[in-house]
Amino acid sequence: MQAFLSENRKEEIKPKGKTKTILLVSKISSTDIIYFERDIESVITTENEADFAIHYRHDNMFSSIRKGDILLIRLISQKKNSLEDGTVVLTFNNAHQKGDPAEVFSFFYRKPFFIFESDNPKYRPLLIEENQFNKEVTIIGKIVESRRDYNKAGDVD
Repeated sequence: MQAFLSENRKEEIKPKGKTKTILLVSKISSTDIIYFERDIESVITTENEADFAIHYRHDNMFSSIRKGDILLIRLISQKKNSLEDGTVVLTFNNAHQKGDPAEVFSFFYRKPFFIFESDNPKYRPLLIEENQFNKEVTIIGKIVESRRDYNKAGDVD
C-alpha cells in the first residue's frame, strides 16, 4: 500500500486492479525469453498485463524512452496482424554480435515491409522485408509501461 501526505491529511493510493510481481532483468540473451540468474536484477509489482521488465540501454527512442528507464513488456504472438501501426515494441536483433540485442521501436507494417522507427532523429528507420522477418529481427513484446527514476534519469551520451 502506498500513501502520500498532504498538508493536514494522509491519503492512501489504492491499486485500481490486481497487482502482480514480475522479473526485472538487465538483458535478454535470446528470443526464447530465458533469463539467466545473473541477469535478474529484482522483482517489481505492476497492475498492467506485463510479463517481465527490462532496464533499457539504448538511446534510439530518446526522448520518450531514455537509457536506464524500466520498460514493462507484455509478450505477444508472432502473427503479423497482432500489432497496430505505431505500437511500441521490444525487438531482438538476431544479427547483433556485441552488446545488447534488445531494442525498442515504433512498429509499422507497409506491405511488403515491416518498419521499425526510432524517436531519435539520428537513427534511420529499419526496413525488414516480410520474408526476412524473424531472421533479422524478432518482436518480443509490446511496451505496456515505462518507468523513470528522475533522480537517476539517464541522458543521451
